[in-house]
Amino acid sequence: MLKSFCICAAGFLLFNHAIAAQDISKDLAKLDPFTATATLDNLGKTHYDQLVKGHEAKLAELAKTDVVIIKADVVMSVDKPVKIAFAWPVSYGQKLSDKSNVKRDPYIMTLYPGKDSANKDVVQKWQISYADGFVKAIQ
Repeated sequence: MLKSFCICAAGFLLFNHAIAAQDISKDLAKLDPFTATATLDNLGKTHYDQLVKGHEAKLAELAKTDVVIIKADVVMSVDKPVKIAFAWPVSYGQKLSDKSNVKRDPYIMTLYPGKDSANKDVVQKWQISYADGFVKAIQ
């Protein structure tokens, strides 16, 4: 019961952060081309801060659900399926017309153990590069 309440509360907080970020985004879209640079900078920073808070909340929620958050280069030994997500920061200075980064949810991958000749699970090592998101099975 408490767990479902916590999940609902976290979902509500994430929803509120997303709504606030969308409101700022709409405000930015309404501005005319002659708006003062300082005003644009302030709105842009507010929008960015809201996106960062929402992103950090999503990562924290994922960590509670046994998703391993990757923050640096690492080699993992996997003996059962493990979900991972990269803790990459939200990009700053995105143009409003650029829809390629609209979905900012962390991408979740699943790493699986290897198989031996009898098709049994065996420990598999995975090399994970944080900087470029590269994941590779190694011996």
